[in-house]
Amino acid sequence: MRKKILLVPVAISLLVVGCMPANSATSTFDSHFSRSDSFNGTPSSTSTSTSTSTSTSTSTSSSTSSSSSSSYSSSSASNSSSWPSDKQYIDKQVNVNHKSHVKCPDSTTLRYYKDTPNVPYISVDKYYKEFFRTELEIVRENNNTLRYSLPSGSYFAFDYTNDIFTSNDLVAFSNHPDFVSSTSKIFIQDKLNTTKSQPEIGTINLAKYSINVYFDDEDVYAPLTLLSSFSGSVAVYNIAYNGKEIFILDWYEAMGEQTTPDSYDNYYTKIDDLSEARPVDLANYVYNELCMSFDSYRGYTKQMVFGDELFQTLGLDGLLEQHHPKIKQYLLSTDKDQYYQGLHALFAGLYDGGHTYLPSGSDNYDMSKSKASRVSEFTTLFNKVNNIQNKKAYAYYSFYYDRPIGGHSYYYYHPEGNPTAYIGFPQFHVDYEGWDDYYKGLGPAPTNGDSFGYVLSSFNKAKQEGVKNIVLDICSNGGGDTCANIGLLGLLNGGVGFDCSKDTFNKYDMVDEYIVDINLDGKYDEQDKEAAKSFDFNIGVLTSNYSFSCANLFPACAKELGYKILGQKSGGGSCSICSQTTADGTPFIRSNFLMCSNRAGDNIDGGVPVDYPIEYGNGSSVFYDVRPFYDIDAIGLYLSNAYKKIK
Repeated sequence: MRKKILLVPVAISLLVVGCMPANSATSTFDSHFSRSDSFNGTPSSTSTSTSTSTSTSTSTSSSTSSSSSSSYSSSSASNSSSWPSDKQYIDKQVNVNHKSHVKCPDSTTLRYYKDTPNVPYISVDKYYKEFFRTELEIVRENNNTLRYSLPSGSYFAFDYTNDIFTSNDLVAFSNHPDFVSSTSKIFIQDKLNTTKSQPEIGTINLAKYSINVYFDDEDVYAPLTLLSSFSGSVAVYNIAYNGKEIFILDWYEAMGEQTTPDSYDNYYTKIDDLSEARPVDLANYVYNELCMSFDSYRGYTKQMVFGDELFQTLGLDGLLEQHHPKIKQYLLSTDKDQYYQGLHALFAGLYDGGHTYLPSGSDNYDMSKSKASRVSEFTTLFNKVNNIQNKKAYAYYSFYYDRPIGGHSYYYYHPEGNPTAYIGFPQFHVDYEGWDDYYKGLGPAPTNGDSFGYVLSSFNKAKQEGVKNIVLDICSNGGGDTCANIGLLGLLNGGVGFDCSKDTFNKYDMVDEYIVDINLDGKYDEQDKEAAKSFDFNIGVLTSNYSFSCANLFPACAKELGYKILGQKSGGGSCSICSQTTADGTPFIRSNFLMCSNRAGDNIDGGVPVDYPIEYGNGSSVFYDVRPFYDIDAIGLYLSNAYKKIK
């Protein structure tokens, strides 16, 4: 069964912004310790189980220079004046904070190198064994590269002499054996068919961003948050470090229980201490890794406040250097309050409609947003975000609360004798546990609260009542789980659901097809196709500016299948989301490199055009008069005539 990809927007509040390198002519990482065949140091001794224990290593290795012509930040030997002269790294045992549903150790060993004494590193092999319960095959290549492979043939590799990362299938390394959607049986079979274009080898020149990796004892040591950004690139399971301890974050219940920074009493303790200055090496590294991440693996959005074409041309550092130098200055500041202001300004510029944002955090951290909005150089960015969010918020509140039919959540509306019915659902949600129980004979099929289950039951009801036209109302729907989308497309496509994606890192397009269990008998066969074909409705999908993410993907695919789109152009949002944290623990959600699309591979991030436009009415309403969207007779007549011509 397909691992779910989440397409979830930020919760919108009215009038509130934000429901996922410093100048240097060359890289100053001019001394690589503990590297390649020249490593002569003594590997660290085994640490004790206490959180304060440390071990150190010496090295007499020859240096390997790594230069770059970029203007990214130098971190060499920053804040290391008190570092023992004969030690090149220190190992330290740290606590791992996690909830009971996550299987991982209570502590692990992090490594700190003299070049960047405040940036935590970890063994790549250890990282995957401890936090993903995954054994990787490690093969050495060309005397300076280690390749880490899965049995499937997917791999990533580190060239530890030149600081280059490559992978033939980066998305494969975000899988975790305990993901709920990987272990639950739902209404989708494993797979009917897959069509995939030839992938390219994705490459990231880490040296360009002054990011070092180290070789030691037949393993690579890489920054913890770098690995977490790779492995969490299409997931919301994140290994975070707040400057003192590790925390396991599970933003959208990937493994069964939501765990955010607020789930831990001590997550924001160190982050919220504004009296503590940021170490220079850490400040520089945080900036560099942000630039690397957004430059290297993100989708092709069309709604970024900074401007997508400008971003693609200049990269994040170039864009900030040329157009927003104040943001860069603040991001590199050693003053925490100023840094947080810069971070809020950065994410105002990166705002892309709802998939890229900073979640609310601690009091001091949140207060910095208000301060940032008053910085003259940042005001325009915040105003643009406010304008976008207000329009979306007005639409949401109008359709959710002022809709003249159906209540505020899932609804079925069919006036007796009318040939048209409305079916509304506020999210794309899958009740994984409910479906698992149903197929085990432990309970009924999920309906209310499960998008596919509810629409399927409503289709059966409409069929019994002799309904001819159906309006699927997603005007107040902000997105959700693509597995729900696959099931719903199965209802519209003769029992065959599909999922189309574009990987902008490995540069391939893929279409997965699935037989959907339309008759809910636990089998995936021709009878499901016949059951789907029995729903001979004239279907229109009703969208608004708020319809975002999965609620943008669904009408895009439905339109491609020949169904009519009604209302207003949807709000866009085609990238799946991932959760990340900066190297100093600040969490953020962002669009990643895996984009959802229709079969044609179109970039749908800008929204789906409508076939039957509907304008807001002129009646009194707190926000928008949405009654014209629910003129059941006019819309029913349009659908009858539109499909009469087709049929």
